[in-house]
Order: sequence, then C-alpha cells, then structure tokens
Amino acid sequence: WAYKHGYYTSAGASHEMVPALAKQYKLSCNGLGTDINKVRSALKKKHPVVALMGPGYFTLRGHFIVLYSISKDGKKVKVADCGGRARNRYWDIDTVFNESKTCNDAHCPFWAISK
Repeated sequence: WAYKHGYYTSAGASHEMVPALAKQYKLSCNGLGTDINKVRSALKKKHPVVALMGPGYFTLRGHFIVLYSISKDGKKVKVADCGGRARNRYWDIDTVFNESKTCNDAHCPFWAISK
C-alpha cells in the first residue's frame, strides 16, 4: 500500500504514511510528537499508538511498532512488533521514548489511532 501510494522509497516508509494509512481506513490519527503524557493518555483511552523507532532494541535504523496497552502506574507499555515476537511484551516507557526516532514532520514519532 505504501509503495503504491507514494509513501515508500528506497529509504523506507515515509513518516506521512501513518496518517495517510489511518485515513485510508477511515480512522483518526492524532500526532502526539514527543509528549509522553499524550502517549499515556491515548493508551489509557485504549487507543493504539504507532511509534517510529530509531536504533536500539527494536531496530538498527528505523522501524514502526505499535503500543497498545499501558500499566496502571504508567511506567510500562505493551508493544506489538511485527519485526520480532520476542519484543512483544511490556517495555519501560522511558526505553521506548529514548529509542524513538527524532523527526520534525507528520507530528512524529508517535501517533494515536482511533475511530
């Protein structure tokens, strides 16, 4: 889908792909930027959050994962990562934030998805 609609290049999927794909499926996409409290709030409302990750535990260069649950104390988030089942577990939210990619477009690196 991303390639067919111009959101994929030799460098990988563009950051604008996330809001465009949400729109394709008639979903709302709210860019959260780097505001950890907005991410916590979205997860508490049971809205999945797409996260663009940089080098670290999740990727060597860049990779999208989904955060879909938050612990009661707000310190851990549950991750769905199609790149590796071993990473599909709770992670410290600080680790996820520290490894998120730095970007200045498309309200990244975190987007809340809702109906």
